Amino acid sequence: GLKEIWGPPGLRGGGRDSRPCGEGGGPHPTQPEPPEHEEEGATRPKKQKAGLLTQPWYSAHCDRQTVENTLLLLRKDGSYTIRLSSDPQGLKPFTLAVFSHGHVYHIPIRWLEAQGQYALGRESRSSDKLFPTVASLVQHFSQHPLLLVNRCGGDRQHARLLFPTKA
Repeated sequence: GLKEIWGPPGLRGGGRDSRPCGEGGGPHPTQPEPPEHEEEGATRPKKQKAGLLTQPWYSAHCDRQTVENTLLLLRKDGSYTIRLSSDPQGLKPFTLAVFSHGHVYHIPIRWLEAQGQYALGRESRSSDKLFPTVASLVQHFSQHPLLLVNRCGGDRQHARLLFPTKA
């Protein structure tokens, strides 16, 4: 299969890729993996990363600041991207960044091992919506409003994921 540079430490082929955005840096295609099919159920974070590279909203190797700068320059309410979190092997492997009303909101995407599903937000809540893939999460919040809370001022507003952006 593909060389997985974000896999568990014992399986990783070298160090973490620190090249800036736009300079390649994805897994090296040696033998293509069979395509993933959503109807087969949940897709674990490690498998998920290879399939995300082709998505118009996935900023694979970009850090928080790069993503934030890109969305601030665009200044379009509802523009968004998803990046690897600062702990891609952890329980929050991805981060959703959304621009709304002059602010960029960074929302962790959690991997719930027991359910084999993804959820949005820092902590588990009984009202969590669960998704088998990151793409299904994006699809849902492009049609249904997402509650954004400004952690400094406490302002609350709703936004939909409208404009996929690659940083």
